[in-house]
Amino acid sequence: MTQQQVRLLNRARKMAGIDSGKISPSNPFEKSESVAGILQAAIAELDPAQAPKWGIAAGGLLFIATLNELQSG
Repeated sequence: MTQQQVRLLNRARKMAGIDSGKISPSNPFEKSESVAGILQAAIAELDPAQAPKWGIAAGGLLFIATLNELQSG
């Protein structure tokens, strides 16, 4: 995980009101518990470009609009 990704994860954690002891510096889209879902939503709001990248890395599917946005740069 890059330093920029760690900062994003921390910003999302703060935004969602999640205690820092409840998350680890890893892809939150690889998890499915409720805390991960809240964190995923915060990440999508803070960085709409990073959220689908983590989703793809976790083996998730993307909506066609998201794929189109990624391909258009």
